[in-house]
Amino acid sequence: MKKPDNKAASQPEKQARRLSPWLLGEIPFLTHARRKLVRRVFIGSIIFHVIFLLLGGSVVVYRHYFQREAQFTAPPPIKRIEPRKLEYKVRVEEQQKKSGRPLIQPRLSAERISEISLPDLKVEVEPVKQKLAMTTLKSFGGAGIGSGLGSGQGAGGLGLGVSVVNFFGITDKGERIAFLVDCSLSMAEDQRGGLGGYAAVKNELVKMVQKLSEGTFFNVYMFADDVDVFQPKLHLASPDKKEDLGKWIDPYNKWTEGMRVEKLRTGNLYRNWRPYFDHPGDYYAGGIAAAGGSTRLDLALAAAFEQGADTIFILTDGVPVIAKLLTGKEKEQYDKMVEEWHKSHKPRKLTKAEEKQLERAQAALQKQIEKEAADRAKRGLPPKIQEQGHRGVGGGPSPPGAGSWSGDEILKHIDLLEKQYYKDKKKKPPRIHCVGYQTDPGAEQFLKDLAYSHHGRFRRIKALVRPIVAP
Repeated sequence: MKKPDNKAASQPEKQARRLSPWLLGEIPFLTHARRKLVRRVFIGSIIFHVIFLLLGGSVVVYRHYFQREAQFTAPPPIKRIEPRKLEYKVRVEEQQKKSGRPLIQPRLSAERISEISLPDLKVEVEPVKQKLAMTTLKSFGGAGIGSGLGSGQGAGGLGLGVSVVNFFGITDKGERIAFLVDCSLSMAEDQRGGLGGYAAVKNELVKMVQKLSEGTFFNVYMFADDVDVFQPKLHLASPDKKEDLGKWIDPYNKWTEGMRVEKLRTGNLYRNWRPYFDHPGDYYAGGIAAAGGSTRLDLALAAAFEQGADTIFILTDGVPVIAKLLTGKEKEQYDKMVEEWHKSHKPRKLTKAEEKQLERAQAALQKQIEKEAADRAKRGLPPKIQEQGHRGVGGGPSPPGAGSWSGDEILKHIDLLEKQYYKDKKKKPPRIHCVGYQTDPGAEQFLKDLAYSHHGRFRRIKALVRPIVAP
């Protein structure tokens, strides 16, 4: 049999012969096992693509026929109100609420008007003929005039009667202000600058009063063994009264002429106050009976309480020394003790030798005083001022005294006065501020207790001028 001629075959037939083994799964270079693997992979690929096409087509058909498109609706338009119209509306509503019922205005009331000295007003007030429309009326505060007594009750008014005072470093305000200043001789001793130092104290006090508002009531109280008051009652701080204070306070602790001890004006000058109430025994006391003493701060406080001060400033260098006034059995025991003392201390007449010895001692003391004054004069210093009194010699012993109040008794006494003048009359107690003028620790503690127990403050100050250093 003759073999077909390959050369004579057509080109398509040649290609079919080359591809026939691949199409029939008979790949010439693969083994039988590999050909079976290729067939499985090929068939799996066809099945995967068919499944993918079916799933994808199902999704496309579902979206086309069944899924709804999202519908969006526009929100309603926002209503806007102009800020000015809104503010106007709110204010109108507030005024309508207020106009529904009248506001209750507090009234100013005063008890015992006679305690206040008012100046004569020489002004003729003409009536106002112009009519005011109701629409022009406005509410005028809600708390009255002033900031009230003490700590400022009734804030919101004009405050015409309130004054702020800086009292040697302690600042407070009040409508009825009392200045209590110690005028005892110890306030002018060398360590406090002498009389020049006390003159500086007086000048500072006058400056404080000059700064008071003319609607403020005030008074000044000078205390030593008694008390002097500038005015019988609290008075408005008018220009005339401010000028009068400078003249009134000038003579305290001052030379009347020259620089001789006997020409020195010291202590209380007027003794022009007595308590409003009567008390058995010594007139000095209102709470606990007393029989005199020195640095009578209790008297000055009683005067300020009686006149209704709401803010009290105190300047002193020591603690009050108040002699006890014994009554009842205590007085009987004391009188008996004094009688027994006099029996054992019978007075006798001095012998001539004792009289000469006393004269020599007195002459030596006077010579010492003159020498000390001369030495001070050479340095341009005034004579020495000492509160302990004139130095002397001689004289017999004195009978035992009745004793003095303790610091706690003095504070108790002041509390009783405050209760009588304020708490029993439903008035607000005053604030008491204390300034210690080179005080010792004992006096400093007393003044702290006094101030802190009456809602005040304490401050210790040094001499306002350079202290005098004697040879």
